[in-house]
Amino acid sequence: MRIAWVLLAEITQLWSGLTMSSIALFALAGTSLALALHAFVTYPLSLYLLRRWQRAAQVPVKWLRPVPATRHALCLYATEATGLPRPMLDQLRTLRQRYPRLQMLLCADGELPALAEAGEALAACRVEVCATPMVRGKSHAMNLLARRTPADVLVFANAGVALDAQLIDKLEAHFADREIGCVCATLEAAPGDGALLGYRRIDAWIRALESDTGSTVGANGSLFAVRAALYHPAPDHALHDMYVSLMVLCGGHRVVCAGDLRVQPVPAGRGATFRLRRDMAYNALCVHRLMWSMLARLDALTLYKYVSHKLLRWFSGYLVAVALGSVVIGQALSGHFMPAAVLASGVALVWVLGEQLRLPPFAQAFDALSALGGTGLGAAHALLHPR
Repeated sequence: MRIAWVLLAEITQLWSGLTMSSIALFALAGTSLALALHAFVTYPLSLYLLRRWQRAAQVPVKWLRPVPATRHALCLYATEATGLPRPMLDQLRTLRQRYPRLQMLLCADGELPALAEAGEALAACRVEVCATPMVRGKSHAMNLLARRTPADVLVFANAGVALDAQLIDKLEAHFADREIGCVCATLEAAPGDGALLGYRRIDAWIRALESDTGSTVGANGSLFAVRAALYHPAPDHALHDMYVSLMVLCGGHRVVCAGDLRVQPVPAGRGATFRLRRDMAYNALCVHRLMWSMLARLDALTLYKYVSHKLLRWFSGYLVAVALGSVVIGQALSGHFMPAAVLASGVALVWVLGEQLRLPPFAQAFDALSALGGTGLGAAHALLHPR
């Protein structure tokens, strides 16, 4: 009881010293923090409640009749970073044995020394290989492969991901619904991605909720499939998976995340997380600028998903920075400088123990902040220097 009275007295003393400017800054801090957390907390909770309401309100319907068997093309994207790992070649052999009619294509973007060594194995799997003399980007490579196949369904994948032995069967089960135009795999955390483990799990949960309530917004580039009739070539500077899947969505078809099809991304090396997030955010904002006029005409629920899942995430780093800065400045205006000292000490501690010494959990915290900072920098660069 005495502790409670002491805390109450401290809060009362703090509140009595506040000015109108401090109160306004604290209100700004609360609003910014709420917007930053919305994409990961209140947004998925709202979808969860919507899914429960939809399931309670829906009436039994007959299953849709399966569509006729389609021809698939597996389009692989390889770079010097991903290479051609031995497990992938084994998986291609398994897929060839299981699906003799499956067309396989691989584009090597730029110099790829491993391509010559794997030439015989690729030929044995009947993989059609093309190479670009210089790095042109994933969109250019995938558009090139899409033009070379008459398949009904295009399956896009990075060369470093593990390919499910029943890949085509699982995709066909989803494409049996004629409303579905794009199916993406569920992305799991890769070994060495400890800092992103929680993020991957939350993102997978959100995408499942989005799919259950209509459509998810944007596919995972590691592995996704789209009906060839709905494929729109992405501009070279745009994020390929985001542009293609959003064009499917704007065309009136569903985009779903397959819970039974799970892949792991190629692990990013130390220091690469910041650059990867920066480049992805830049290309994603380029897609946003290209497509906003179409996205703004989507139904209210899908537009709510897009703003919550995409826009707020891109700028969540700035929202957190505004919240922290507002609290520090508000406390300083009230004569309290301790929060600023604590914040500065905390940042220095995370940098020393996380970046320099790589001690857990500070290393994970630094990697998470690095990813947040890279995303924010890429988003700002796209707005200030559009292509």
